[in-house]
Amino acid sequence: MSFSVLITYKSRGEIYFMTTELKKKIMVAAKLKIYDCMTKEPVVLEENADIMEAARLIDTYKVNRIPIMGKGKVVGILTRNDLIKAVAKLDGVLYKMEKENNINTR
Repeated sequence: MSFSVLITYKSRGEIYFMTTELKKKIMVAAKLKIYDCMTKEPVVLEENADIMEAARLIDTYKVNRIPIMGKGKVVGILTRNDLIKAVAKLDGVLYKMEKENNINTR
């Protein structure tokens, strides 16, 4: 015997039916451990790496974040957004230096 469960999201005005098969899959997924779905060998960087190395790794491996290591431990996470902000800040500093020294490299 198969039956469906009605799921409603009143705030969004959406209604779904969950089949028994889908319910079984969700129950199996709920038993998964982090180890079962984590990246086993993540791309990492040492905390003294430069921005360009981080940019190359993010681009090469198509990742959105990289754990940053220091003394064998994770000391932070560098995100794609962090990298964009750092490059934009660097560009602003370079632009200011160019204006102060009447240099035009653009």
